[in-house]
Amino acid sequence: MNKKFYQLESQKQMDIINAGIEYFARFEYKKASTEDIAKSAGISKSLLFHYFKNKETYFVFLYNYAEELIASKVFDSDLSDENDFFEVLEIVTENKCTFFAENPYLMDFLAKVRNSDQQFVQNIVNLDTDNLAEDTIKEYFSTIEFEKFKDDIKPEEIIEMLILLLDGYLSNRLKINGKVELDDSMKKYKGWAKVLKKSAYKEEFL
Repeated sequence: MNKKFYQLESQKQMDIINAGIEYFARFEYKKASTEDIAKSAGISKSLLFHYFKNKETYFVFLYNYAEELIASKVFDSDLSDENDFFEVLEIVTENKCTFFAENPYLMDFLAKVRNSDQQFVQNIVNLDTDNLAEDTIKEYFSTIEFEKFKDDIKPEEIIEMLILLLDGYLSNRLKINGKVELDDSMKKYKGWAKVLKKSAYKEEFL
């Protein structure tokens, strides 16, 4: 990526970012036209490739940007006083649903990335998700009372399951309704979490 991209005024940077996220969300990687993206962003295709080496580099940049943005919005609550694993996850999940309700293209973009059958796209996802649950626990769950879990249960696997369930549900809602319904999404999530909590926690902590 050309460092000159970061020398652009912030609004022009966002025009280029938002145009790419919208088109990749609507058409997926192969079908998304960089010429149309550039036109939507108010620049030429050659200028787009001046800032980014090629379509793949641009796509990877957008994916990393999306993941970092979501992390900053979803994990911005002060949960230092919370020590229950599922209570923390519920707060985080509500933040996530609220953010996606306000940014549907971003949700659809990430859904298409994670469900893509294109090998290089799958490689991007694998690089990001291999250590996702483990990193989340280390950085955001430092006050959690993990002794509540049964000995044969791994908390990171619970996170992975809930992420897959929620992301799949949100993606499906977007396809059907074109939007995320916060109350409905949280109702579904709480149902899944309730079942998993009964399976994961020792009896005395239920």
